[in-house]
Order: sequence, then structure tokens, then C-alpha cells
Amino acid sequence: MRLQDGRTAFLRPIVPDDAAALAEAIRDADAETLRRRFLGAPPPLTGELLRHLTTVDYARRLALAGFDPATGRGIAIARYEPVDERTAEVAIAVDPAWRRVGLATAMIELLAEAALKHGYDAFTATYLADNRPVAALVTGSDGSGHQQIRQGLAEVAISLDRTAFEDVKGVPMTRTPDEALAQLVRDGVISAAQAMAVREALQQIAPPARVRWAEVAGYVGGGLLLAGALSLAATSWADLSRIAHVVILLAATAALLAAGIALLGTRPRERAPTARSRSGSVSLALAPATAALAAAELAADHTTVLAGAAGLLVAALGYALARTAPPTLACAFFAALTTGSLADELTGGSVLAVGLSLVVLGVAWTALVLTGVIGQRGLGLGLGAVIALFGGQQGLGYDPTMVWAYVMTAAVAVACLLLYRRERAWVLLVAGVGGFTLAVPEAIWHWTGGAVGGSLIVMVAGGVLVTASVLGIRWHRTSRPEHAGSKEDTTRRGHDQGTSARPG
Repeated sequence: MRLQDGRTAFLRPIVPDDAAALAEAIRDADAETLRRRFLGAPPPLTGELLRHLTTVDYARRLALAGFDPATGRGIAIARYEPVDERTAEVAIAVDPAWRRVGLATAMIELLAEAALKHGYDAFTATYLADNRPVAALVTGSDGSGHQQIRQGLAEVAISLDRTAFEDVKGVPMTRTPDEALAQLVRDGVISAAQAMAVREALQQIAPPARVRWAEVAGYVGGGLLLAGALSLAATSWADLSRIAHVVILLAATAALLAAGIALLGTRPRERAPTARSRSGSVSLALAPATAALAAAELAADHTTVLAGAAGLLVAALGYALARTAPPTLACAFFAALTTGSLADELTGGSVLAVGLSLVVLGVAWTALVLTGVIGQRGLGLGLGAVIALFGGQQGLGYDPTMVWAYVMTAAVAVACLLLYRRERAWVLLVAGVGGFTLAVPEAIWHWTGGAVGGSLIVMVAGGVLVTASVLGIRWHRTSRPEHAGSKEDTTRRGHDQGTSARPG
């Protein structure tokens, strides 16, 4: 299924083979996650408990697992268990990086649909009263869930209605092949293993490319407008006053922001990607550039710092409106520009300080991605690695700081590979291999005082790249699960966003 931020998730029923991954996920979860998920301390992870959690009849007892298709990593799990003949208790857990994008809502809707087919007409849920995201989801914006609180625990009962989950906030649900396969598994038409086989076969079929001519025309028109503006600036910019420069640039910034908001609508994060949303995202990503130029025109000194800060502020606004790739790229660029230029000014041009500041920024950026503050997980991790590697390379060519250049680059490469063991994102593997490919030849050149010729350096770089690539591939294969399901669960790093057939 496609989520509100443009990412996709694969949903399937849980299978008994998921027991080991489920146990590992519970053991790795932080204390607060476990407290929210189990309403206190988690129970002992016995074999009997794990078999109970992963062996269901797909009718009166059902559990759905969600996966990141890019990595096979588990990102969510939702289930219902019988309370009586007509009522089931529902629970869900979602990885923090995959919250607030419609995943919990969709999984609860699928559970509600299955529950109705198998004789249930109500859901109940129990959760900690201070768990506000869950409370907002289960009680519903229309007050359909009636909450009672006793001794810090909240209980809610929700009547299931077939029309309640066919339309969420006025946006109809569109069934994807993954959702259709999940439905066939629930109906007993095919097994979970057969569903996975069908999905893999479907992925081998390349759908015919559809050219969105209206969208292409919009991009071409925008390009012509930009080309015309640049031509005008080249011929008459010098004749205009400084105030005129600022007014033109601010007007362009406002126009780009207005266009982005108009295309995305008032609740852009809750819309699936369309030609309008993509065009709006590009507009929001271009606005920081004109804002930065306007700030540079206004600044008497500290020009680069102020320009970068203005661009970052507008980029952050754009990202708040659309958590998509273009605004994410804009935020990364202006964050790096602001950080590097600020470090340069504060230290009087110290190359080492600039490099260290960018490495720290890359680490901080990656931490924000891992905690879910920055979406676009694959792209976000890649940008964090690139910023850190770029910072590590700042001392290159300056003898006093040369050693720091390849040491920091190698350290970033090691960090990327270690993080890859946890995140399974290919961008981290590429960054790690690339970092060593840069650092090793640089170290050899420095240690030999430049005596090693350029041809030999190229050979060394090629050897390091081939060796690191082979090791990376072997690493990936040996640590990869037998199938996507074994990476399962999703009590992992995050309790739910909700527990309702009619989330609000």
C-alpha cells in the first residue's frame, strides 16, 4: 500500500516462522515502548507465548505484519483477539519512523474488515491513559469511541460498521495488489507463502510507463519561466537597485511557496503522491534558493551564514508542508551550508573546524532520521552519510589537516557499515564502501609523501573498492533473513498509533 508521505509498505498475515524475529524485536525495544505495548513490564518470552502470538487461525484470531519493501524490515504489527462471540480486542504497534503516515489507520481498517467477515461487530482496546496518539486514534474525531479511564488505564469500545472504514476523512481507499493478496490470505483462498510468491512474480512484470503530459508541461513551463528570469537578470540585473533585487527575490519566494501550498492543499501530508503533489514539492524546494539570495542581498556581512539560515528556514517550512524528497534535499543542503559557513566564521577559517562541524551535522541528521523526525528514511540516511563524508574530506590538500581528512572519512565509513547492520539500507553500505575507497588511497599518498604515482593510487583505489564491495555483498547475504517475514515485527521500536476501526 502507498502511504501518505509517498513510501510504500507491504502487509501480510503473520506466520509461525516470525517467532524468532518477534522475540528479538521485543528484546531490542526500549523500556518506554515495552511499557506502552504491554501496559507495564513485558511477559517472559517463552516458546509457548511466541507460538501463541505468531500462530493464528486468520479468522477469529488474526495478526497483520507490515514491512518496508526496500529492506524487508518489519515496521508494524496489528492484531485482534476474541473477547466473546461478537467482540474482539485490537492492538497495534508501529515503528516510530513509520507513524503519522496512515499505516496504522490502514492496518486497523483491514482488521476491522476481516473481523466483520468473521462474525465480530465490535472492537475493544486497552492502553495507557497518557498515550495521547492512541487515544486520538481510537476515540475518533467523530466521538465514535467511548473512553473510560480507571487507575491510569483507558478502555474504549468501538462498534464496527462497514461504512466506517471505507472512507477515511473523505479520502477513498484504493486497493493495491498487496492489499488484495492479504485479503485472499484472510479468505483462505491462498496461503501466506503463496501470497509472497505471487508478489515476487508480480514484481518481475514491468508495467508500461505512463507519461503524465500535463505534469511534464508544467515542469517545462516552469523551466521556461526560470530561464526567462535568468536571462532578464543577466541583461538588466546590474541596472536595478538593491531594494529592487530584494523585492524581486522575495516575490519569487512567496510565489513558489504559494504555488506549493496551492498544489498540495491544506493537509498535504495526508494525500497520496500525485502530479499535483510532486509539482508542489518541487516548488517548495525551489523557494529556499530565492530566499537565500534575498538574504544575501540584504546582508552587509556574514553573507553566507545569513543566506544559508534564510534558506534553511524556508526549506524547513517546505518540509513541514510536504515530507517528500525535494524539500528534504533542500533542508540538507542549506543545513550543511549554514553549519559549514558558521564554523568557518567562528574559527577564522579553520578547515578542521568546518570538517568536524559537518561530520557532527551528518551524525545529528542521521539521528533525526532514525527517530522519525525526518522522513524519507532511505534518502535521509543517504544524505546524513554524504554530509558526514563531505565533512571528513574538508582537510584534504592541507598538510596540517591531511591526516584528519582520511581519519574522519574512515571513521564515517565504519559508522555507516555498523549502522547498515541494523538498518539494512543500501545507501549506508554504499557510503561505507565509498568512504574506505577515499580514505585508504589518501592515507597511502600521505604516508609516502606523495611518492606513490597517480596510476598506482588509482589501482589502490580500485582494489579497495572491489575488496570492500565483495565484503559488503557477503555481509549483506550472510545477515539477510530467509524471507522478508523473518525481519518482522513491530513491537520493535515503537508502540502503536492506535487501536480503532474508526480512527480519527
